Formats: sequence, C-alpha cells, structure tokens
Amino acid sequence: KQLRVPEVKCGRLVCAIVRMEEMRRQAAVSARDHIDAVRADYLKKAAEFGKLVGGGVRFFSEDLYSGTCQLIYLCKIWHSDEVSSSAKAFTLCSVITSGLCSAAGPLMAAIKFRHIDAGNYAEVAENMDDAKRKYKELVPDKEEEEAIETTEDQLKTRHGARILLVMASMLYWGTAAAVYFSADVTCGQALPTWTYVLFAVVTVCTVGLELFTLRSLAGKPLGRVDNLAMVMAVGFGRMGQFDSFSDAAGARIMQACAAEDPEFFSWFSVWGHKFPLPTDLGTLMTVGIVLIIVFQLLPGLVLLIGNFQLPVAMKMNELTIVLAAMENH
Repeated sequence: KQLRVPEVKCGRLVCAIVRMEEMRRQAAVSARDHIDAVRADYLKKAAEFGKLVGGGVRFFSEDLYSGTCQLIYLCKIWHSDEVSSSAKAFTLCSVITSGLCSAAGPLMAAIKFRHIDAGNYAEVAENMDDAKRKYKELVPDKEEEEAIETTEDQLKTRHGARILLVMASMLYWGTAAAVYFSADVTCGQALPTWTYVLFAVVTVCTVGLELFTLRSLAGKPLGRVDNLAMVMAVGFGRMGQFDSFSDAAGARIMQACAAEDPEFFSWFSVWGHKFPLPTDLGTLMTVGIVLIIVFQLLPGLVLLIGNFQLPVAMKMNELTIVLAAMENH
C-alpha cells in the first residue's frame, strides 16, 4: 500500500526510519481492527459455551433428579391438611425455579451457540489468541496490551479479583451447606426464619462481590454491560442460588417426612396406577445432594481456583454478573 510520508528534507536514513515507523503504525491499527472483529465472535461463543456446558451439567446432575423427587413429594402432600401452606408453596417455587433456571437456560444457550456464525469454539479461541499475539508483537507497550484484554484475560492475570469470586462462591455453597446440616426441620412445617434471612443476606453479598470484582478490573468492563443484560444476569443468578438453597432445604424436609413414614414416601401413583420407588424420598434426596457435590460444587470451584474454562466456572457457581460482563465486554 502506498504510504504518505511527510514532505521534509531529510537524509536517506531518516526517511527510511519514518517510513518504517509509519508502516508499523498502520500494521498495528490493522491488527487492532482484526482483534476487535475476532473478539466479538469469541466473547459470544465463550459465554454461550459456558452457559451451555455449566447449565447442562446443572440440569442433569441437580435439577432433573432433585426436581423429580420434589415433584413426587409435592403430589403426595398436596391434599394433606398436616402440611402447612407455606411448606407447599416453598416446594412449588423450588420445582418452578428448577425448570426455569436449568431447563430454559441451556436450551437458549444451545440455540444462540448454533446461530453464532463464527466457526466452532476451539477455532474462535485459537483465532483470538493468534490475533492478540500478532498485535503484541507490533505494539509492545503495556497500556496497549491492556486495551485489548477481555474480562476473562483480566481475571486470569489478577489473582485478587479471582479470590473475590472464590469468596462469593464459597458463600453461595456455604449457605446451602448450613441449611442442610443446621436447620431443625419438621415434616410438613415451614423452614426456620433464619434460613430465609441467611439466604437473603448471602445473595446480596455475592452480588456485591461480583460488582466489586468488575470495578476492580482495568477498563471497568461493567460500564459496557447494557441494562437489560445486567437485569437478566442478576435475576437468573438469584434464581440459580435459590434453586440450590431450596434443594438443600427440600432434602432436609423430605428426610424428616420419610423418617416418620418411610413406606408412604416410597411410592407414587399416576391416574390410579401405583409405582414403587427404589427407596424412600429422603434417601433419594441424599443421593441428590451427593450428585450436586460431585458434578457441580467441586468442578465449579476447581475450575475457578485453577483458572481454567472460566465461563463454565462462572455458570456452575452462578456468578452470572461476571459472565454477562465477559459476554458484553
């Protein structure tokens, strides 16, 4: 391409240096434009990939299994006068949340993932790494390197920000553990008031930690997230946290009921046809808690602490605000 060089009287060496600097500047601009184009595809693919994988694991390991047990329990106690209305309403909300949070989420992510015309995820990630490497070779300045970083890049290199997210995840899972091991639950009665207060306080704290984490990152990516995406991220994140909270509480309730009458809670009927369960609902929900620990809690924390597949880790730990910032950087 023909380059315009200032009309100045100079020696051959000086003119050659001017031409070389102009060529380097134009190459850097072209590389930056290429990064912007590739990054848009990568951010969309990475975020939807995280929602698809993390949401899919959550659906099959937690909500499909636990939701089925809760639905059977709800059908058996719905017409019982010994079960309080608040207990029935809590179980119903848990079943509805499971369907909205886990079934709809991965389905929407799969649809978006297929309609992003940018190749498969591995190719897009490779193109992004290649584009950034070429740009950094042309522009070694540190400030320019930070300008092309994504939110995911910043989280990988800033350990303090990632520690805040680990704290938010530990609060999230710690609440469910506290309810499961400490709540004094009686069959058919409402949960203790302190469990709801604890959940409300912790979910507000996790939102605050996510927002503080984003504010601490260079470039303040939070400012680039539109209002609708932020509202959806906050809403779906709280639904996901309530889902885990209700699964832990539901397990304790069903264990209490099964302990009083194991035979009654070891079968269910559909249109007059009786179907036996492998064991009582209390034992089945205990197995469900183990599935959540093995397939969601431990992998989510390992990925987050190990700095690997952060979009998937964000979804597994319901850090949806940070995930939205990754997608809309």
